[in-house]
Amino acid sequence: MDDSASDFHTLNEAEYAISKLQSVEIIKLRRFARSRLVFNSRELSEYELISEALSRTLNGRRRWNKKLNIFQHLIGVMKSISNDQRRTKASKKEVFSEELREDRKQEIDQLDNAQDISFLIEYEEILSTIFNEFKTDKISLEILNCLLEGSTRSEIVLKLDLSKHEYDAAKKRITRRILQMKERGQI
Repeated sequence: MDDSASDFHTLNEAEYAISKLQSVEIIKLRRFARSRLVFNSRELSEYELISEALSRTLNGRRRWNKKLNIFQHLIGVMKSISNDQRRTKASKKEVFSEELREDRKQEIDQLDNAQDISFLIEYEEILSTIFNEFKTDKISLEILNCLLEGSTRSEIVLKLDLSKHEYDAAKKRITRRILQMKERGQI
């Protein structure tokens, strides 16, 4: 497939558009990055994922197609980065809600800008529902928060001063309850 240079913005245009991102767009990028980290790779932090997307755009590794606005482009780059991370680190991941992502994969791949916003809101609602479900289970709630921050199993065990058995037991509770919530249509 031949991509014509006229189909893409210049690096200067990309730099200018990025500098003009609105606060609300930056917040949406952060929320999207956070959702990708929870539901996918967690190999990069939220800020690293955003920074990598910006870097790849500004150095020309990911060209900005004129059919997309800069927000849509950055969302696509972050999807690609997190998917690459997930594939390359598959044996070491601790993805507790892969089922959620798989159910929405085709829908997510076809989002337009309005749907991107809807998608972000939906994931925020899912996260809120999940966290609310664990509000009385302090260990599980702390583990969820650590996972949201991108911490690995060993980091969580150390940070929360848990035994590996305590962590594994809580992780099983989390997975089981999320699957039950999904079966009941809560998420």
